[in-house]
Amino acid sequence: MMRAARRLGLVLGLVAAGCGGEIDEQRKLWESQRPAGYSYRFQWDCFCPAELLEEVEIAVRGAQVVSVTRAADGSPLPAGSLERYRTVDGLFDLLEEAEERGADEIEATYDPRFGYPTRVSIDYEEHACVTQRFDS
Repeated sequence: MMRAARRLGLVLGLVAAGCGGEIDEQRKLWESQRPAGYSYRFQWDCFCPAELLEEVEIAVRGAQVVSVTRAADGSPLPAGSLERYRTVDGLFDLLEEAEERGADEIEATYDPRFGYPTRVSIDYEEHACVTQRFDS
């Protein structure tokens, strides 16, 4: 999935449960080899505004998102929408926030080589229909 240590293909879906040790372990693996610049595909699966549900390509330089384009056609999203998207470090933060908020269930899978989340699912309430999922 990684091309020239600059490209990430991620798929994330959120459902929350306690897995802090694994989150920390995978974050350390990611931090030990995080490239200065990378891009990854991302898609939310939640009860969100329609514009958040389309698959996007997120470009990161340093520690910030520098562009977000629609995966389907490469067209850029409006400049004001960049703050809705996160770096991979921000995705780890999201997992930790879910844990701190006491999410009922958190499930995550990680890239075995680089440690970034490939699929995440967070459920804040047992038996609720408000599971957040994203692919990136």
